[in-house]
Amino acid sequence: MMNSFAILKVAVICCFLVLIVTENVAELGFMPYSVRVSATGEAHAEPDVAYVSLVVDLQDATMTEARKRGAEISSRIVESALSSGIENKDLTTARFSTHPVHEWRERSRGDRRSSRITVGFRYRNEVIVKVRDLDNLSKVSEQLLDLGGDDVTLQGIRFEVEDRDAVEIEARTAAIVKAKKFANALASGAGSSVGKVIRIESHVNYGMMNERSPVYMMDAMTADAGLEMA
Repeated sequence: MMNSFAILKVAVICCFLVLIVTENVAELGFMPYSVRVSATGEAHAEPDVAYVSLVVDLQDATMTEARKRGAEISSRIVESALSSGIENKDLTTARFSTHPVHEWRERSRGDRRSSRITVGFRYRNEVIVKVRDLDNLSKVSEQLLDLGGDDVTLQGIRFEVEDRDAVEIEARTAAIVKAKKFANALASGAGSSVGKVIRIESHVNYGMMNERSPVYMMDAMTADAGLEMA
């Protein structure tokens, strides 16, 4: 079913002390010697949760009617989600608003000056449903959309990996291993050796790729990222 996967990229900046081999220690003085390298580590994981964003958006003649009708549809969405096995903790409201809708119209046929008049009242509520069983994602999404007719729209579906920490550790480890290889190669070429780590910085980039878009995937996997060792 899944045509997408998550890719997490970690760029780390490290500082390594470079040990200089010399017969005269005084030649070094107090100037530190270091090597700075950059590298990127990546880790792939298949998404295990999806966030379905449903928007209840309607307009009515009065604020009372707009809020009443909107609340009824929102409640049906929540009740249907719960009956489908969604837990209450996985249901959230992202944005909610009610406000009058105005239009500018001419005052009369002979008076071209315009006046602002209220033509209705708008209700908008965005409900986020976290779906853990991705095999039932299509069924749940369609079921919830059918509850409100034209008053409910699908804002989007976002796939994520719930346990990002494990994926991030894997990517960071790969980045550091690669950085050490770069640092050792540079130091060895200069007739020196790499000592302890002086500084490490890390930058994480998390995104979704689609297996049906190989060109985009390749571009993202070769994007610039830094691992600095000094």
